[in-house]
Amino acid sequence: DNSQANHNVWSYPMSAQVKLFMRFPNGGTYEGTGTMIGSKYVLTSMNNVYQAGFGGLATWIEVIPGLDGYYKPFGSAYARYIRYYYDGYSKVGLLTLDRHIGNSTGWLGYGTFSDTYLSSRWGHFFGYRLDRYYGRVLYYNNGDIENLHRDWLSVGVAFHSGDMGGGMYLLDAYGRRYVFGVSQNTWYCGSWGSRLTSWITSQLHYVI
Repeated sequence: DNSQANHNVWSYPMSAQVKLFMRFPNGGTYEGTGTMIGSKYVLTSMNNVYQAGFGGLATWIEVIPGLDGYYKPFGSAYARYIRYYYDGYSKVGLLTLDRHIGNSTGWLGYGTFSDTYLSSRWGHFFGYRLDRYYGRVLYYNNGDIENLHRDWLSVGVAFHSGDMGGGMYLLDAYGRRYVFGVSQNTWYCGSWGSRLTSWITSQLHYVI
């Protein structure tokens, strides 16, 4: 595990990574990570927005871009609409926020990419791991993109509780960042994620 704490949360792309606090019908409050993919849209894991064992759809989600300790450089936004999509093993959530906070933070692109293209790139990842600083500091890591399947893949970085929902992204030849997957859980010594399939990408396009 060579993940590194990042306190430079005013700068892009750190500013586009968000801490999530979710409340479910069972009364419990849980934590996760997400990524801005539009001026008022956050991509995350379906498990951060819907849990049958917790009573179903989250009733309240606070979104804090670039949270660093108790410092909120851009303030908070809240989920106005909560959607989720699943295509095989790929399960993602999409939040529509109550304000265009992304105009201050910036956001990442997203898309569906071929196996050949993904295997030629590094996978990059931010997450709010819960085992350090009470889950209030942003951590970064990168690694090979591996185990390419239609609806899931893995990146060679350690997964930690609290990372779930963070956007796995690549840099293209021009340095632009595109999310290709959403972190879900541990895969041996790496992290497995929901791959953005063509169908899920089309659903995101439709809403955004």
